[in-house]
Amino acid sequence: MRFRFWSRKRRRRFAVLLHAKNLLMTDDRDVECVGGAYTWSDVEGTDENAAVQQAIHELVTAEAFVREVRNQGDRNIRIEAEEIISLDGDEKNRSTGIVFYVATDEES
Repeated sequence: MRFRFWSRKRRRRFAVLLHAKNLLMTDDRDVECVGGAYTWSDVEGTDENAAVQQAIHELVTAEAFVREVRNQGDRNIRIEAEEIISLDGDEKNRSTGIVFYVATDEES
């Protein structure tokens, strides 16, 4: 008789700071502009890469992101993880709302 042991990687909690760039939005005067967004996301993953992918998925499917961003699909959007912190089980949630900004000429 053969036994198979399936090893499951332990899922850990991470806080991920995402920076989305090159977002087409409209400003407060309804003029199309380019900007970006920051958000902290508290996610679970087997490692940092999995946590970043989960955080990106949560960002691009968030109602506020879908409502504000005018890019067709994910075309030309750049999303980077600027900081990744491994959280202990008892640390409080670091998730925040999405903070959008309009890029200045230097940032474009």
